[in-house]
Amino acid sequence: MKKTSAKLLALLLVLMLSLSALAVTASAAAPAFSISSKSVAVGSTVVVEVSLSANSNAGSGNFVLKYDNAKLTPTKAVAGDLLTDAGASLTRNLSYSANSIKCAFAGAEALTDGGVLAKITFEGKEAGTAALSFESTALYTLASAPITATAGTGTVTVTGGTTVKYKLTYDANGGINPPSSQTYTSAGSRTISTTKPTWTGHVFDSWNTKANGSGDSYQPGDPIMVDKEITLYAQWTTATTNYTVTFNPNGGSVTPTSASCAAGSTVSLPTPTRSLTVTYNANGGSGAPTAQTAALTCKGWGESAGATTVVGTCGGTYKPTTATKTLYAIWDSATVTLNTTKPTKAGNTFAGWNTKADGTGTSYSTSYTGKANVTHADLA
Repeated sequence: MKKTSAKLLALLLVLMLSLSALAVTASAAAPAFSISSKSVAVGSTVVVEVSLSANSNAGSGNFVLKYDNAKLTPTKAVAGDLLTDAGASLTRNLSYSANSIKCAFAGAEALTDGGVLAKITFEGKEAGTAALSFESTALYTLASAPITATAGTGTVTVTGGTTVKYKLTYDANGGINPPSSQTYTSAGSRTISTTKPTWTGHVFDSWNTKANGSGDSYQPGDPIMVDKEITLYAQWTTATTNYTVTFNPNGGSVTPTSASCAAGSTVSLPTPTRSLTVTYNANGGSGAPTAQTAALTCKGWGESAGATTVVGTCGGTYKPTTATKTLYAIWDSATVTLNTTKPTKAGNTFAGWNTKADGTGTSYSTSYTGKANVTHADLA
């Protein structure tokens, strides 16, 4: 009886140790990268999720996902919903190559929860089963120690539709609203879309097979041989906004009457001319002197007809701040020494000159200073 009890006790101990070992083995299972399997029709898109299992305790890592580029074309890759333990977003950097997508990620806290690392949108290109696999994976602790992880595989089943083998894609290259992609089932000469993208402050120039403009250049409506997947990148020039300044001589004359420049640049200011004329009227008598003229001096240009503040000197420069601007000449007074010749009138004695025939204006005897033309009448 004692021997039987001892055997049962030994068996119980072995069973407990086995269960304990299984529990240790289960708890020590390596974290895993996984790929969701999906299906999509040719010409349509589907989102494939790359996930990381729970309890990885990773602080950072990366993976390289390989895809069948004969059957799939990636159109977008974005971050998934996996967060750090503190609820903060992981930093993710996603990049493409010819047949793979790389994602590097890092967080401020260790990852103990599982979730989606990245969501990658693929367009079905050719019917068949497209394999998805990891070319490489890596996990590291917050202290940068490597963590062993397993990597799964996935597939995208591309079904139905006409097989798309050739595609012409337009990249706005900084702008917006490029033409839609054009897909073909056979190679051949095609016509580039006449739709042009837009970009505020820029003018569309052309399409090019290289983003930096170093490839082949095309214009909208041009023919192009599409015998492979081609991306055309918009080329831009900076828009030039012309500012126009109009010159008002303010009683004089000026050439030119306007000038234009690009925003932020300056225009040259002309020098206008204006003269003052003094006319003599014998006012019923005879022998009035010949009219006299004197040139006025331009003090500069102002921003209103009655301006006294000079914003630009004659012969200088001016930088406009609005698309249209009018500048007005500012004039200095001129002085005319009055002619000493006196008119005559029977029965009257010359008394002087006045700006009004009845003598109620302003009287002058030796000189006249002003800007406006004036007629002097004889005060008899």
